[in-house]
Amino acid sequence: MERDRAALAAALRESVERILEQVAEEAARATTMASSVPDASLVASYVTWMRPYVPTALAAAAADDARRSALLERWLDTTVSQQVRPVPPVARRGLFNLGFRLARTSVAAYAQENGLDAPALDRELTDLESDMLATIARRSLGVA
Repeated sequence: MERDRAALAAALRESVERILEQVAEEAARATTMASSVPDASLVASYVTWMRPYVPTALAAAAADDARRSALLERWLDTTVSQQVRPVPPVARRGLFNLGFRLARTSVAAYAQENGLDAPALDRELTDLESDMLATIARRSLGVA
């Protein structure tokens, strides 16, 4: 498990900028209700806003269960210096899902390129996604 989580973090580290860019583009489209090419400055503002969350998320991807839980609590408390145009609440979950769909594709490619166990890495990614969603839900319900 430890080796699979380290490989997962490495795979995500390789693809994180591309994932951030694609999620930011969709956030800009959702915010402006545009189906065409989103405003580049709005996309850049979303990427800049999301980037501070990445180091803790990558650390959580590699961590054992106990450490992951603590890291995800910190992840939600990440300080961002830039305010962004709010994304409609209905779009937020879809953006989260998009990020994980993109991550799944990247992780599968990384596993194939590096001779790793793709199903094991996918299970670890599924666990990370579940843990992140549970942390968000606990926080939003005031349980954590």
